Amino acid sequence: YIGKGDVKVYGGLSRTQIKTILVNKGSLIIGVYANQAFLDYSSGVFTGCPIDAANFINHAVLLVGYDDSTSSWLVKNQWGTNWG
Repeated sequence: YIGKGDVKVYGGLSRTQIKTILVNKGSLIIGVYANQAFLDYSSGVFTGCPIDAANFINHAVLLVGYDDSTSSWLVKNQWGTNWG
């Protein structure tokens, strides 16, 4: 369901541009490559993205923020409390 509001499609944005959109517009739906490392993720900062992950996007998550102390994106997944 897509409710009322702005719907924009972004692509090829810099880290700074994405952070600015998060601050000004709120959470973003993003595509990720849910490879085996992603499926096996259990906690902490996920570092299992292959360099060519953008070519294999197969899952959507909600980008909710950025952690400057670890230079990491903060995302929510809908797979329930047993994942991550």
